[in-house]
Amino acid sequence: MTGILLVSHGDFSKGILNTLNMKTGNTKQVFALSLEYDEDFQQLIKKLQKLEKELEKFNRVLVFVDLIGGTPCNSAFFEYVNNPKYNIISGMNLPMIIDAIVEDKDIDQIIETGKESIVNVKEYAANIKDEFDE
Repeated sequence: MTGILLVSHGDFSKGILNTLNMKTGNTKQVFALSLEYDEDFQQLIKKLQKLEKELEKFNRVLVFVDLIGGTPCNSAFFEYVNNPKYNIISGMNLPMIIDAIVEDKDIDQIIETGKESIVNVKEYAANIKDEFDE
């Protein structure tokens, strides 16, 4: 089974977890950690280490972070870089995480889902309207 860890600045990861509960109801394997305004790299490392016991039971852990190069990403990288069961994906968004929960996709497929979900909605809607008009 795959464990999923969401790590972000502020409450972004907690908000995604809340939305996942609404959309899938299947979040027993999902954990959220936040870097609070007054916290630093070392404090987030301690939070990651504290969660380690919970994550031990999974044969694979996908760590989603909000921003490449930010403290959540750097902390996750520092903590998990040498552990082959952990994979870190930056730029997390809801569709890619739903894919990781609902379907057992590989990392490249999950990233592709994330990329495909970023669209100009007006342009997308215009294309759909054009298809119906044909």
